[in-house]
Amino acid sequence: MSQVKDMPSKKQVIKTYVSDEEYKQIRETAQQCSLSLSAFAKAVCLGHEIKSRTDQQARRELLKLNADQGRLGGLLKMWILTMTSIAQMLKLCWKTFVGFRKK
Repeated sequence: MSQVKDMPSKKQVIKTYVSDEEYKQIRETAQQCSLSLSAFAKAVCLGHEIKSRTDQQARRELLKLNADQGRLGGLLKMWILTMTSIAQMLKLCWKTFVGFRKK
């Protein structure tokens, strides 16, 4: 049996020193974006857009509200059309009744 030797990584390492407060802030921001510290630092350094989980959740909530408003609008339209047709039927019945009484 041959043993597989660990190949040295061809990736470069970048080290930086930060204060405890800076580390805490960076770690919390990375967690909000659902990224590891390494992935977060790499994305920020390369200028990639970082989308936080809270922004995505807020966007989903707005989409749900938009869908709810659309459904409410449809129901309102249906109600207005129903009430209009009921009013037309009542008007027709009233005209028929008044016409019947005049005879």
